Amino acid sequence: MSESHRFNLESYGEVLRISTLETGDAGNYSCHVSNHFGRDSITYSLDVRLSRNNGVPPAPPTFSVSAATPSSITLSWSPASADGGSPLLAYRLHYHREYGSWDRVEVAPERVQYTLDGLKCGTNYLFYIQVEKGGGNIEKKIAVRNTIPGCERFRGG
Repeated sequence: MSESHRFNLESYGEVLRISTLETGDAGNYSCHVSNHFGRDSITYSLDVRLSRNNGVPPAPPTFSVSAATPSSITLSWSPASADGGSPLLAYRLHYHREYGSWDRVEVAPERVQYTLDGLKCGTNYLFYIQVEKGGGNIEKKIAVRNTIPGCERFRGG
């Protein structure tokens, strides 16, 4: 490997220092040594992930209403493109009726849609999704009004 402004060999070639790490730097790095006693080599695998530490904050998922009836609502989301480098553990869907207390539903990480049943028609509800990741939680909120068909149609906020 030739030295560049980002790759520097230090301590007489014993340390490879990479500054401003980029995802393209991922890969295998080998060190080969030899002297009059023999030779040896070792290979290290470098995995580079986008994270808060290298300037990429995790983004919330795109969150929207995909269907509604007088007693249910289906919420859909798309995982964020910038994941922050931490594994997705679960989604938590929080909801409450106007002037009511909050309820929560745990949703498996592979799901991208959930239907809440037993809602009261004509009642205002507030929903938000919380993404549980190894590096912390990320939230995105959306306000939704679920109404009786034929009356004012529901609106997303």
